[in-house]
Amino acid sequence: MLEEQILKKAKKKTHDAIPGRYWATIASMECPVDMYGRFCHGTGLADDVLLRMARGTAIHKGLEEFFDDTEMSFEIELPNFTISGRIDGVLGGRLYEIKTYAVMRYVPMEIYKNQVEIYLRALQYDARLGERLGDKLKDWDTASLGLINMSTFKEKVIDVTLSDTRWKRIVERTQLLHNSLEGETKPVCTCGHH
Repeated sequence: MLEEQILKKAKKKTHDAIPGRYWATIASMECPVDMYGRFCHGTGLADDVLLRMARGTAIHKGLEEFFDDTEMSFEIELPNFTISGRIDGVLGGRLYEIKTYAVMRYVPMEIYKNQVEIYLRALQYDARLGERLGDKLKDWDTASLGLINMSTFKEKVIDVTLSDTRWKRIVERTQLLHNSLEGETKPVCTCGHH
């Protein structure tokens, strides 16, 4: 019964897809074709993957009590589109992003680093975020990516430092997605896998 409820909620559309407004999870993806699919069709993931993600979310929610601040919404307004999202929290004077995993070799590390890059950039673009964090944040150029094994709870922490190159690629790929949606055409693959 619980499994059915988890799947029902996971498959429910959680937000409207509005061209010009992109979630950080979409903007962090490595290829405009994947971004387009996620934006237009939602997750489209198998039930076992959705259940694993629900387990990760439960772990994530349980860890929030240890943060100095949590669930900070932001918007990065760029000339042609906006990237928005929520930062997991601040811990020890740093932005901290939690990701859970079952098998380390399948961790989409670049996507996670891109997501953390977006969060660090939000500090520059969203004045409300800077005001909220005030004295809580000591490091504005580096964030911690905490990878937590769902079975053992062992954690691996990776520092992610601002990268102009990474940010430029994120903006360029999101612009390609935006152009495709505005022109009602499918985007061109930039990763070589499609």
